[in-house]
Amino acid sequence: MNQVLAKGLPKNLLKSKQNFAIDLTLIPYYGKPLNERKEWDYRSQAKDGTNHFHAYATCYVVKKGFRYTIGLTPVVKGKKMKDVIQRLIKQWKQAGVSCKLLLVDRGFTASKRFRT
Repeated sequence: MNQVLAKGLPKNLLKSKQNFAIDLTLIPYYGKPLNERKEWDYRSQAKDGTNHFHAYATCYVVKKGFRYTIGLTPVVKGKKMKDVIQRLIKQWKQAGVSCKLLLVDRGFTASKRFRT
């Protein structure tokens, strides 16, 4: 999927360093996991009647009012947020985009929210 995202990037993003944002997205989950418990066992403050979530992180650039997603990765139980960020950094480097400034969602700094 990340290769598809990289192929759709405009060439002008590759010419100069960009401002990146990394965002954590939580999708409420109800019920049982399909295969493994770690699929949904990201826990956070209750929202929409549950405190279990599917979680994923995205890395993107906003340029001239358009959002370009550079990387996407799941966030699973037992993985450190540092590792998630490192995976996203690897993805934007593989896409050939350089970073000038990195803005990080506060979900990455609240380590007690992520239970191992």
